[in-house]
Amino acid sequence: PARRTIHRSRQSNPNNASGDFFTVNFTEIVTGVDISDFTVSGSGTANTGLTLIPVSGNIYTVLVNGVTGDGTLGLNLKASGSGITDLVGNPLIFDLSSQLYTVDHTAPTVASINLANGSPNNASSETFTVTFSENVIGVDSSDFTAITSGTADTGITVTRVSGSVYTVTVNGVTGDGTLGLNLKASGTGIADAAGNAISGGFTGAVYTVDHTAPTVTVSANSTTLLAGQTATVTFTFSESVPGFVLGDTTVTGGALSNLVHTGLVAGQDIYTATFTPSATN
Repeated sequence: PARRTIHRSRQSNPNNASGDFFTVNFTEIVTGVDISDFTVSGSGTANTGLTLIPVSGNIYTVLVNGVTGDGTLGLNLKASGSGITDLVGNPLIFDLSSQLYTVDHTAPTVASINLANGSPNNASSETFTVTFSENVIGVDSSDFTAITSGTADTGITVTRVSGSVYTVTVNGVTGDGTLGLNLKASGTGIADAAGNAISGGFTGAVYTVDHTAPTVTVSANSTTLLAGQTATVTFTFSESVPGFVLGDTTVTGGALSNLVHTGLVAGQDIYTATFTPSATN
């Protein structure tokens, strides 16, 4: 008898099965087929042995049992010394090898959940980048929970960027406080191509959201100045405003100089400047 084919039976590639079935097709009815005629090929995987299942005179199923690890797996049939012959005694004359198939028993995980915008920010929708450890399917909005404190939102949408990267948007964000995004620990339906369900959930970082505009109070230590005198003007903001410069002010009757940032005092951000009246004032 001559060789024909060895191929995997009814299983996806890759897969995460603990046993892998191969179908061996001979060109005619043969005898003398036993488990010692076969060897397992591939790398990165292990197994606990083979089981031979006759299907018909020319078709056999070989089960590779107890498959573990991640890598490749194939099945080889050796002609030399096999004892396989057809009904009139002609021996098998060719070795036969299946193609190598991918085996994956490792569940995917989330590598990171990061805010796409800065923190703090005042966006009306917050976009998070969710990166998985490998390509996954089954990702949808019900897999995530927005974690809010002092904030509210109107729901979540998911956009696929690539097989392992998804954009998750928390819509209609209002209020002042914090916002985070978590992947649920169970019931997500997320899996890799081999069918391994995602392992556990993921807690993302918490970011600051601020939708309240700052206010400012301007005061001076003197409102009546003689020639050559100056006054100290104090700008008291309701919250931190690190970008304040003298160019943000409009001055009449003189000029401001020597802006000094005092810093936060009881939650208020304080700046001082020197007011010098104009000579004709």
